[in-house]
Amino acid sequence: MIAIRAVYENGVFRPSEPVRLADRTEVEFEYRAVEPTIAERIESIRSTDPGLAAIYKVLARRHESGHVDTAERNNDA
Repeated sequence: MIAIRAVYENGVFRPSEPVRLADRTEVEFEYRAVEPTIAERIESIRSTDPGLAAIYKVLARRHESGHVDTAERNNDA
């Protein structure tokens, strides 16, 4: 059996990658819905909520700074 990922749109299953089958080849399959990855969920949120996108941008900057415990600097003035 060969697994093929596809997206269902407008009543048609559209493969996510090229499929090596002759045109009009009849196939039978059982579908299993694939959950989006965390990265895909975050990207979806970023594209629909600019405010949340700004929060993710700040969090990414903090993460990339190398400073691991911002809470310890809470009382710094």
